[in-house]
Amino acid sequence: MDLYKVGVAGLCGWLAMAGGAMALTPPAGIEIDGAWLGNLTLSGGADGYGFVQSGTSHAAFNGNNITGTRLANALIELQKPAGLVQFNLAIGANTGAMPLGSAPIQASVNSLATGPLYYGYLTIAPPGSPVTLSAGQLISLEGFEAGTDWYNSNLFTSALFYTQSAMFRGAELNYASKALNATIAWGDGYETGVFNTVQAVATYQLPHGQSIAAYYAGALGRVGLNAKTYAGTGSYGDPAHFATVGTFGANYANSQMFGAYYTFSDGALSLTPEIQYQYAKADARLVQPGSAAMGKFSSMFGAALFADYPIANTPYEIGGFAEYFTSNGPDTWFIAPGARGAGFAITPSWQHKDLFIRASAGYMHLLNGSYAGNGQIGAFGNQAGGRDVVQGLLEAGILF
Repeated sequence: MDLYKVGVAGLCGWLAMAGGAMALTPPAGIEIDGAWLGNLTLSGGADGYGFVQSGTSHAAFNGNNITGTRLANALIELQKPAGLVQFNLAIGANTGAMPLGSAPIQASVNSLATGPLYYGYLTIAPPGSPVTLSAGQLISLEGFEAGTDWYNSNLFTSALFYTQSAMFRGAELNYASKALNATIAWGDGYETGVFNTVQAVATYQLPHGQSIAAYYAGALGRVGLNAKTYAGTGSYGDPAHFATVGTFGANYANSQMFGAYYTFSDGALSLTPEIQYQYAKADARLVQPGSAAMGKFSSMFGAALFADYPIANTPYEIGGFAEYFTSNGPDTWFIAPGARGAGFAITPSWQHKDLFIRASAGYMHLLNGSYAGNGQIGAFGNQAGGRDVVQGLLEAGILF
């Protein structure tokens, strides 16, 4: 469950690395004379939102709150972007962008193994070389969407994003040329502390503002049930908060993921279709008493179309996406075992210099899957028996 992914370029370098997902434009950052460290850049942001939603109950996938407010992000980054030795360091609280249909989550500094250290890594960048090496607390490479909402055209994220990894500890090797950017990484997927996961992404720039990207992530060995992982409720590694591999879902950390997206631009309009396939093989050593999970092969396929349109000569921009997902087998990938559904969201945005306000409305319909586990198709409303949910968000924030 991807709660935290931000991107490897830091708060100031997103246009280069976010694949065009970005809706809001951050300022250049505050330049600092770091003496013997060289020139440094300080940047960050904070935002929160109010929400309203249908289909709530104590048993529902989207929670029990019809209305409420949440702190979404409060992050400060210090970056050394030049020289042989570079670094990126971010401290603060983050919820991860909110998947459509899920429950709103309060930002926390206790969700990751590193506490308030959101990410921090050193980069070796030899002068004139297209190759760099980074190591530390890094951000996972999968997918088009980002885990900090102001880097996406939409406030909501897709089911594809939900199943992706987020942070990891490890190292990555990057190659960058005029047309090709490729990265391969080794570390602990889903921040489990088990160092057996490979990730890779390659992006190729095409003429006329187009690009194509493909990504992979997979464990090369077993990740055990007692390994720790992050939790959306802010208690890293606590099984009572679904923060071990066994309580979180062993299928995630023991999966193989393949995905690709293509970005097409025509004037101000940007369109990005994305597909993703993820599977986990049966493993008797990961089957828990009373559960069918990991007892058989399971998988999830998702497809989404993202759109972004900045209105010329105005502070307004409109984002939107439509999605479809389907899963099979005994494991829960999104909502429930065998869940299948479709949804869409639209997000108009307003930005004036460092300030921004966004509103978003989304709808999801569940075609299959029983969140309550009683055989009745549904995940929302009383006894999780409803198939439909409507959600609305109103967000305000500041970037610096």
